[in-house]
Parts: sequence; C-alpha cells; structure tokens
Amino acid sequence: MITVNNISIFIILCAGIYFVSTFGISGETDCTSVFETKPVIEFIDTENELTYNLQVSKRHLKDVKLRHQQQLSHLMVKGDTLGLTYGSYGYNILVSMGFKKTGAWGKAYCPYIRSVNLKLNYQSEIYVAKEYTSNKCAFDVILKHELDHHHVNTSNKRKYFQWLKDDFPAVLQEVSKSYEPVSKNELGPKSKKIQQDVENIVTIYVDNMNSRMEVENQKLDTRAEYKRLNKEIRQCYARK
Repeated sequence: MITVNNISIFIILCAGIYFVSTFGISGETDCTSVFETKPVIEFIDTENELTYNLQVSKRHLKDVKLRHQQQLSHLMVKGDTLGLTYGSYGYNILVSMGFKKTGAWGKAYCPYIRSVNLKLNYQSEIYVAKEYTSNKCAFDVILKHELDHHHVNTSNKRKYFQWLKDDFPAVLQEVSKSYEPVSKNELGPKSKKIQQDVENIVTIYVDNMNSRMEVENQKLDTRAEYKRLNKEIRQCYARK
C-alpha cells in the first residue's frame, strides 16, 4: 500500500508587482473593477519518474519500509518483505501578483492574480528483494504487483490534475472577489497572503488525490491477493 501523506511540496513564489496607473478613476473604494481580470494560467503535468532498486535484501527491505512507512506499498509473504514501492508527489507553483491603483488620489491598490504557473510531479522507486532477481519468474511476479501500484498512482495523478485544471480558473476568480484595497505599506503582506491562498487551493486537490490513492492501493494489497502471489512464487521455484 502506498500512502503519500508526507508529500514533498516545493513552492516557488514570485510576486512581480505591476502598478497600473488609473488616475482617471475617482470615488472608487473597492476592487470590483479588477474582479474580471483573468489570470494567465499554465499547467504542466511533468513526466513521471520511475527507478528500480534490486540491490537490497529481504532483511534490509524492512529498514527501508520503516524509513518511508507513509509512502510505501509492500508485498509480504510469511513476514518477509519481497517488494516495495516508494512514491512521492510534489508541485512547483509560481504566482505573479498585480496591484492596480484606485481611489480618488490613487493612494490605494487593488490586488489581483496576474498569472499562475503550476507543475505537478510524481517520483517512484520500486524495490524487489535481491534474493528473487535470479529467478525471472518470481521476479516478474513481484515486479508486476509493484508496478500495479505505480500505475494506480499515475492514473490518479492525471485524473486529479485534470479536475484542478477544470476548476482552477473559476476558483481563483471567486477568491479574488474577497480582495479589498490596501495601502502601499500593505502590498508585501498582501502578496504573501494571496500567494498562500493559491497554495491552499492546490493543497486541497493534492490532499484529496492522496486520500484517493491510498484507497485505490489498498484494493491491491488484500489478503487474497497476497495468497495468490505467494502461490505463484512457490510455483516459480517448483518449476526451476
């Protein structure tokens, strides 16, 4: 079972503040004029990274399991760990802010999200105990089970990333409606607050993705499945 609650999230925040002079506006004390400003949004679904580690023994796979308990699927037979899948998810987000002068004297600024660049990534490392690498049949049985976990995770990543792409513009627009004019001294703190708002939106989707992946991976790690795999592995050695 792979659980990915300890997701590594890397945030790159950029507040490129753009001042749009609007000295012709008078008497404007809210930010309704910028509600319809649509940010430029770029989504990048990065290529999934998969590596293999075939150098670890059954005994030392237990140590790997302990180190990454929250991010692992593991195949066990009679207490031995035969295979592991370590998965981690992350995203990079770049948020560019804009501030539009408003008010009778242009001393207030309405914040808006100018652009968002979001990359979602997934990395996986599959372990097969080195004791089984010399028997191709047994090795393939273990590897197929671990690859099933990898495929479940990448499939769910695509699904949730698409949902995020579909929902994100409308959600950002709704969040922007809560913004009010700020003074020049408040530009920095307001930038950080809005960037945090955007990060929180992405985190909601990522958390839901993680929860769903945990459920899907549990379906692969049933007692009946372990029994079947154990039988196949024994048959592999019986045929040798």
